Amino acid sequence: MVLPVFLRPQSAGNIAFRLKLEYRMPSYAQLPENERRLLASYMASLKVQDWYLEETRKAEYVKLTGKEYHP
Repeated sequence: MVLPVFLRPQSAGNIAFRLKLEYRMPSYAQLPENERRLLASYMASLKVQDWYLEETRKAEYVKLTGKEYHP
């Protein structure tokens, strides 16, 4: 039995159609290459703050285990 495309979660092309519009990534394909490179270098230069990483780990641990997080 072959499932319809919208029921095959492993289909990579299927993911964008299952996301709500507000959560979809914008397409930068229409931008000239030099602008895409500029945007890529800017995004690569952004740094994640240590406190954010720690809070993310804490929230994930609590969600997965249901226990209080102790580093």
